[in-house]
Amino acid sequence: MPEVTDKCFNGSKGYSSVTKGEVYRMPSLKDLIKAGLLSEGESLIWNKLTSPTPHEATLLADGRIETTDGKIHNSPSTAAKHVNSGISTNGWRVWKVSSKGKSLGEIREFLTKKVESISLDSQSSRKALD
Repeated sequence: MPEVTDKCFNGSKGYSSVTKGEVYRMPSLKDLIKAGLLSEGESLIWNKLTSPTPHEATLLADGRIETTDGKIHNSPSTAAKHVNSGISTNGWRVWKVSSKGKSLGEIREFLTKKVESISLDSQSSRKALD
């Protein structure tokens, strides 16, 4: 029997048990779109303290990000690095969704907590049925 070490986000399956050595991932932008927390065309903004004007980008339907110069990026961090003169930056933390005033990371955290709560509720229900 594999050793269960943690509960982790597993794409559309939500949280599931993870065995030792198994790889898991955090929710992607595409997951946030599928969950209805973000939509195609959402305006993203980064009010960088050292920049006189904010950086802007747009969320695409497939979960990628298009910066104002037309370049398309596979992750928030690569988009942030691109507009930040090649300096690595945590894009999940710095990009905010204009309409919500929340960072992409805050929205992702909301989804993981929501799914974790649903997962824990269903586990409790299953135990009660046993």
